[in-house]
Amino acid sequence: LDKIICRLINAERMRECIKRHNLTSLDVAKKYLYQINGKWLIFSEKIKPMQQHKKITLNEIRQLYKLKKETDYCDWHNGNWHRDNLNKLVCIDTENRSFGHGGRGFYELSRFFILSQNAKIYLDAKTKKSTSTIKIVPTIQLTESTEFDDPEMNFEEVKFQFIQKYGLRSKL
Repeated sequence: LDKIICRLINAERMRECIKRHNLTSLDVAKKYLYQINGKWLIFSEKIKPMQQHKKITLNEIRQLYKLKKETDYCDWHNGNWHRDNLNKLVCIDTENRSFGHGGRGFYELSRFFILSQNAKIYLDAKTKKSTSTIKIVPTIQLTESTEFDDPEMNFEEVKFQFIQKYGLRSKL
């Protein structure tokens, strides 16, 4: 159960950081908790991706770095970050192992994303490494997942039922 709840809590932590620091180029996919056949499951909203691949800008890399410093997010690859149709970079992976364990170094953004020249310079300066020495992973166009729907549900009611059933005291 902790593996499920942590995704909600971490998504909210990221959302609060984004709001507090006005990181307008970033977002976090909404997470929904359901009980299906007595089992608790979490679903993420489907992100409607942009049709064309776009380089990460200097402003975006600065915002990603701020998010990293504030939340200790460390799972940097294009399977975890999608660019939506509003041109925001949206994080979809918020499980505990995506935070604080070292994971992929921030400089590895250059392996999985196409960076503008200014973004590369910024990344090199912040990580004290050269992105030119990193082996590039072929860019994979972000897939359109059809596994998750945008559920029509009352999250507060589900949260209330969950707390009532399991006696959870911490705030979701």
